[in-house]
Parts: sequence; C-alpha cells; structure tokens
Amino acid sequence: MWRTYAARFAKIVGAWSLLTIYNFGFDCILYPLMIYWWGPLVGGGTMAIIASVLCFIQLHLYNRSGKDWLGVDVLEDIKEHGQSWVGKLDNKAKESFVWFLLRIIMFVPARFFLIVLWAIKKNDVTAFVALNINQDPFVTTVFLRHRRKGDFTRRDWEVFVGSLVFSNGYWIARNVILIELIKLGWNYFN
Repeated sequence: MWRTYAARFAKIVGAWSLLTIYNFGFDCILYPLMIYWWGPLVGGGTMAIIASVLCFIQLHLYNRSGKDWLGVDVLEDIKEHGQSWVGKLDNKAKESFVWFLLRIIMFVPARFFLIVLWAIKKNDVTAFVALNINQDPFVTTVFLRHRRKGDFTRRDWEVFVGSLVFSNGYWIARNVILIELIKLGWNYFN
C-alpha cells in the first residue's frame, strides 16, 4: 500500500514539476517577449493561438492516457477533507512542543490554503477564475471535469473554450501592463 501511494505521489510531483517548468518558460518568458517584440495584438494573438494548440494537445494526451497524473482525485479529496486536516494540525499543536512549533510555522500557509480551498469549493465559477489566473486552460478543464473520464461533454468544451479566452485575455493584459510599467521605470531612472 505504501508503495502505491509513493508511486502515485512521485507521478503527481513529477508531472507538476514538468508542467510548472513548461508553464514558467511559456507564460513568464516567451509570452511577455512576444508581446514586447510584436505588440499586444500580433504578439498576444500569436501566443494565444500557440497556447490554445498546446493546451488542446495536452488535454487530448491526458484524456487518452486515462491516468490522473495531475492529481485531480487528490485535489477532490482535499476539497472534501482539507478543512479537517488543518483542524487536526491545530489540535496536535496542543500535544507537544514540536507540533506547536509546526503550527506556528504553518499558520499563515494553512490559512492561505483554507482561503484557496474556500474559493475552489465555493463554486465552479470561482474555481474557473482562480485556476485560469494561476494555471492554464488545460488544468482548468481537467479540474472542472470533477474526476470524469472519457469523452468530452458539451460543458467540458465550453469550459475549455471559455478558459482559452479568459486565460489568454488575462495573460495578454497582465503582460502589457508589466511591460509598460518596466518601460516607465526604465525611462524614469534613465
């Protein structure tokens, strides 16, 4: 049983690590560079098209694999039991000094976790916005399928297309603002 959990954990951590590296390079390096070089319309439009194709390919491969390498099942469990986990950590703090220190160290992250958990549990619209700002249309669509596997429903396609529009609109606006702030700062100090 331990090996099963360890293998599952390793698969999820490995997948998220690769996805995080890929997303960082794409979202934080390539996306702003293209907008800087080509402007928000051509650069942003080009990156939106590339992002859409890449997210569609990722979604297709994820669905075909039939494996939960993003840990959506784990996230669904966290939605159901996360609050009680934080409560258990708070109660353990009364048992020993070590748990008390752990509670002090984890207090702010645990409260932030509860806020994010609240937003995701609130409804799919809140989760849609939070996931699109923090992740991409691929992750948003997979998460909002709620453990459902197999063929995509009309709702899944609506979530995916809406996510493409929202997410790319957000990244274009965000990068235009950041680029303009950097230019303003550069001109101010030179």
